[in-house]
Amino acid sequence: MKHNINQELAVLGDAVLKIAIREYYYKKGNSAVDIQAKEGTLGDNDYLYDIAIKKLKLQNHILSKNGLRNNPNINEAYARTLEAIIGAIYLENKIEPSKEFVEKWIISPNPNAV
Repeated sequence: MKHNINQELAVLGDAVLKIAIREYYYKKGNSAVDIQAKEGTLGDNDYLYDIAIKKLKLQNHILSKNGLRNNPNINEAYARTLEAIIGAIYLENKIEPSKEFVEKWIISPNPNAV
């Protein structure tokens, strides 16, 4: 069976992202409806793309033989790359550093985060 490590890391990172967002807003006393809305906003490909490009500047650090910058689904590609990074952080450091990364780079930059 052939593995696509980046895709698998992105799936893992997406799960960690959801857990981090849910826990963050749960601890703030948000309702279930509000938590789901925050998860939808903060997990949106366009929002994650903005974080990847504007805050983390991933385009300066990714070499792609397939032309990531020319990808017609560039927002999704960079969003998945950011999720893969979260997945890698989780695999190497477990949940707490992963949640810290999500809070710092994904939740905090959002003006509607609190």
